[in-house]
Amino acid sequence: MAHSEQSGHHEGGGEPGGLNVATIAVVGAVGTMLVVIIVLAVEAWLAGYRDAQVGALRHDQPDAAMQEYRREQREKLNELGWVEGQEGNVAKVPIGRAMEIYSERRIELQGE
Repeated sequence: MAHSEQSGHHEGGGEPGGLNVATIAVVGAVGTMLVVIIVLAVEAWLAGYRDAQVGALRHDQPDAAMQEYRREQREKLNELGWVEGQEGNVAKVPIGRAMEIYSERRIELQGE
């Protein structure tokens, strides 16, 4: 018989027929660290994906307040009416018609 068997201890450091506590602790710690690293990596990946999706939605679909503001501005550009100016009332015409009038008058002035 070898000396370690006579003393009742195995070379692995554990009791004969018993569990090696040090090995179990190391395997448990390494396993726990791997699980934590994997969970953090998956969370980071999902956060990046989620941020990209939210960014795309914000870019493609402006919020309701901005949509309402733009609608109001388009209406103002296309309405007829009178606006009070410093020298009296001024006619307000739709932007498309105003550009036509401006072009016609510019052509007339260039022809003179």
